[in-house]
Amino acid sequence: LAAAAIVILMILLFTMNLTAILLRNYFEERRAGA
Repeated sequence: LAAAAIVILMILLFTMNLTAILLRNYFEERRAGA
C-alpha cells in the first residue's frame, strides 16, 4: 500500500511539474508574440 501511494505521489508531482513547464512556455510565447 505504501509503495503504491509513493508511486501515485511521484506521478502527481511529475505531472504537476510538466504542466507548470508547459504553461510557462505557453505564456512566455504569448507575451513575446504580443
